[in-house]
Amino acid sequence: MKEILTRMGDGERVNMSVSQVKEDLQAGTTDAADRGKIPELTAAELGQLLEIFQDQNRIVGVSPGEEVVLTHDIGTLRLMGDQANSGVGIPLSRMQGILVHERAFAADTMELGHIDYSFKPIKPVITMAVQEYELASLAT
Repeated sequence: MKEILTRMGDGERVNMSVSQVKEDLQAGTTDAADRGKIPELTAAELGQLLEIFQDQNRIVGVSPGEEVVLTHDIGTLRLMGDQANSGVGIPLSRMQGILVHERAFAADTMELGHIDYSFKPIKPVITMAVQEYELASLAT
């Protein structure tokens, strides 16, 4: 039985059978449709995704016009945060983190939330956050 080398959401490399990948894709489209109140992917779209997963080349692409938007949650904290915060502890500024996400990770959009998500602390830092956004929008 053919195995597909892929990665889990946490980056762990795993071998999965074609049927396991198909089941995972179907479960994912069902869950996304339910959560997003959107239509499930068609059989053709699921087939195209399966082809991408089965491709053994290190770089795989799609036809122009069939790209999807890639976004990142937790923004630059993924890089500069410690491992308890799902980060990798690389000392980068927020601007450097934004540029790394755009240029190295191919991110189209990302969250620029403050490290403390509660409402009260944002009042004193909103002015700086707006400046960071303006600088980021000029550099990306």
